[in-house]
Formats: sequence, C-alpha cells, structure tokens
Amino acid sequence: MVKNIDNIDYSNHKIKKSNLNSNNTNLDDYLLNSVQEVIINNNVIEEMVMESSNNIYQDRIKGDYKGYDSDCLDIIASREHTRDEYGNWTGLAYNNKDELVNDLDKLKDIYSDYEGFAYYNQNIYPENYKYDSIQEAGCCPTCFAMVATYLTGNNTFPTDVVEDFNPYCYETGTDVTGECFPDICEKYNIKPNRLDVHNKEQLLSELGEGNPIILNVIKGNFTGSGHYITLLGLDNNGDVIVADPNNVANSVKSYPIDLLMNQANDTNGAAWSFEMNK
Repeated sequence: MVKNIDNIDYSNHKIKKSNLNSNNTNLDDYLLNSVQEVIINNNVIEEMVMESSNNIYQDRIKGDYKGYDSDCLDIIASREHTRDEYGNWTGLAYNNKDELVNDLDKLKDIYSDYEGFAYYNQNIYPENYKYDSIQEAGCCPTCFAMVATYLTGNNTFPTDVVEDFNPYCYETGTDVTGECFPDICEKYNIKPNRLDVHNKEQLLSELGEGNPIILNVIKGNFTGSGHYITLLGLDNNGDVIVADPNNVANSVKSYPIDLLMNQANDTNGAAWSFEMNK
C-alpha cells in the first residue's frame, strides 16, 4: 500500500491532491477519516473522497437507506414522477422529502429478505455515461450494479460499471441492449441467462430460484419511452418485487407478472436473469 500521498499521480482521476488535507500526508490516517471507499491499485486512489458529511455521495453506503443526505433527497424528490399504464406523466411522486423518506424506509423492509441487496437510484449520479450521464440515461448500468452487489457480495456502484457498458452504447446515444451482458458478466464471475419475455413459467421459475432479472420495458408504468428495471423475487401474493433505478415510488409496489410481460420490450434479449458461476 502507498504510504505517502506525495507519491500518487492524481492527474486522470476523480480526486485531486488539493482535496486532501495538506497537514496530513499519511495516507492510512487520512483514509480513516475521509474516504468512503477506496481501491488501491498501482498506487492510485480510484474512488471518491467524501469532503464533508453533506457530500452528495454519502448515500453510496451499501444498504444504508438512511444514508441519503438532504441534497440527495432533494434531487430524488424533485425528479421522480408517476405515470399511468400508458406511460403518461401524472405528476410528481412526492410532495416533500418526508414522503420520500417514508418510502425509503419501506424499501428497506421490502428488500430485507434479499441479504446483501443494495438499491441504487440513478438520479443522484451525475457522472458521465458515454454521451450523457448516469442520472439521465444510466438505468441499465444502475440495474446491473444492484445485481452485481447482490450476487457477489461486493459493493459495486453504478460509477464502477459504466466503463464496462460504454463500448456497447449505440453511436447515436446512450443506450444498450441486453446483448452486452454475456461479455460484461465475465468480469464479475456472473452467469447471465437469456429469457423469453413471453414465457411466464420461465420468468417465475428464475425469480423463484433467487435469480434476479433485468427487464427492458417500453412505454407504460415505468417510462414514457424505454427503461430497464430489476426484478428481485415474488411477494406473498405472487406479485413481482421490483427495483426501479429511476423511481423509489415504483419500487415500493409489487406488480403482476402479466403487467410486466405486457410492458416488456418485445425483442430478443429484453430479459436476462443472473446467477453466480458455479
């Protein structure tokens, strides 16, 4: 491990030496107080330094739904809205932050049966994603970050995986198809399984076996155009538990499998399940 920050090259990375306390050049001491998560690789700090308790990235603590600070809550509450079954915008999902916090508490209870699962909301990630940002267009990598964190047991944030997805984006914009999953999953020792969105038994079987699904949906309850969501499992009524990376309000609800199938993108590669390689 590097012992002195003077020896680190920050030129091409998110944090700069100027962000560090110049009175403390011992890296180990500094990390104890200032860094949320770091990866030391070839003498370079790869992750973000938390500059204060109000840093926008405070929420990136795995599974800590209370970790969303005031700035993050403001962003989510101002951007999330509801849609009808035809994809029409029906208004903001939240009138205030308290309503959002209540739903985040509900999410914690809903996801408690899925040990190690962490919900990530793309709205608080302004980092670049190919031609746009995670916030605006990163639903697919955000879904995959949730799946990878859940299956591997390692914190895998949307910012960690965008570089994996960038080569597969369309030249005309930030979007991908499920065809990218086999290549990307190799890095994480995850096995992707292509599913038939018209095969209800197959979809329910995968969820019943504990294999999360990433589903590409079209205009409907989740989007006015196209979107990716994560399916985690089934509730006591047999409806599907969903993690919508762009909408907390959508994620506290469960959905009949028929509704999800009807709103799925009717193309080959629109639904994939995931499990760890044996």
